[in-house]
Formats: sequence, C-alpha cells, structure tokens
Amino acid sequence: MNIDDSVKILESVTRLLGALAWPILVGLIVIRFAPSLKVFIESLGEISFKASGLEIMAKRKQAEVAAALAVANAAKRESAANPTTNSRDNRQIAELVSESLTPRVLRKANNARILWVDESPDNNNYERQALEAIGVNFVLTKSTDEAMELIKKQSFDAIIFDMKHSDDNEAGISLMEALRSLGCKIPLIIYTRFSAREHTLAASVRGAFGITGRPSELFEYVTSAIRQSA
Repeated sequence: MNIDDSVKILESVTRLLGALAWPILVGLIVIRFAPSLKVFIESLGEISFKASGLEIMAKRKQAEVAAALAVANAAKRESAANPTTNSRDNRQIAELVSESLTPRVLRKANNARILWVDESPDNNNYERQALEAIGVNFVLTKSTDEAMELIKKQSFDAIIFDMKHSDDNEAGISLMEALRSLGCKIPLIIYTRFSAREHTLAASVRGAFGITGRPSELFEYVTSAIRQSA
C-alpha cells in the first residue's frame, strides 16, 4: 500500500469517526488504541475486482467498515484489552472484511433492510456505521411490541435484537417465540453481552441464525444473512 492509498484510507477513517454520535468518546478510543488501529490499517487487504471503479469503491468501503468495527470492538472491550490482544483482533477484523465484502454482498447490501430491536440503540452506533458503509438500511425500535407491528407491515433481510431488556430478562426469547408463531423465516440474530449458556441453547432451539456479543461476528452474521437472502 503506497502513501497515497494510506492517506485516502486515513481520510476515510477521519470522515467516518467525525460522523459518529459521540466525538469525545471516539477521540479517547482512537488515542488509547492508536497503535492497534495503525496495525489494522496496515493489515487491510485489497479486494480485486475487474472494473477499476468497483475496485476503488471496494477499497474505500473495506477501509470504512474495518475502521468502524475496530472502534466498536475497542468500545465493547471498555479499554480492558492489552495492545497485543487488540492488534490480533484488528488483524482478524481486516481479514474478515476482506473475505466478506464480495461483489455479491456489496450488490445485495444496497437493497438490504435490517430491523434492530434494542432499548438503547446508541450503544450500537459503531456496529451500524460499519454496515451502513456497505449500503445496509436500518429500522430501529426499542420495544418488542413495536417490532412485531413493523414486521407485519414491512419486509426485512434480518432482525437483530438484544437478549435482555431492563424489565425483562427473557425479552429476546419472547420475541423469537412470537416471530416463529407467525411463521417468520427472517434470520434472527441476537446481539448481547449476556450470552449465558442457557440463553445460547434456548436461542439455538428456537432457530436463531446467530448469537454473539462481538462486533466482528455480528458483521459476519449480517453479511451471511444478506448473501443468503432471495
């Protein structure tokens, strides 16, 4: 990667971070994890498309997605990881993004619509930023009841939701049961910090597409759902 490419990537990262909702928090994260973010940028591969315009677009999207996932990962770890761990994580993120952003996924992502059910949507800004960079559109709701109404009126490529709400430790399971009772075939992805063994088993039994608390795995689940959509 030459100097011009590096500058373009850094400009993309700067624009991305400047658009995030919490500029002060982002600044602290970037300062704290600057060495590992540098490693992640240097680890970015190149997606080789035949058309030069597609190649340039893919590189830009790849940089934006990987940057957002790296920041999301750092935020979720709450600055607890050491530099070696973050460097390894960011290399894995770079590899995942390179493998996931195929021409088919990029094409289908532009028409993808995801319903995200979470009573604290601001906690997932970085994860949405990564997916929005490839064209995914989100519909956000804070309640299970509203989610059920939206599902009856609109079509979605996937549904992301938390396992627990403040007043209901089984909110995610209840939503899954309600959706399956309607014959809903939409991929259901649980994104939660509370992935206890019993919850994982319950989600699996009810046909969850995936359950994770890691931003990179969430991205992988969503792109897989998009790739498999009709």
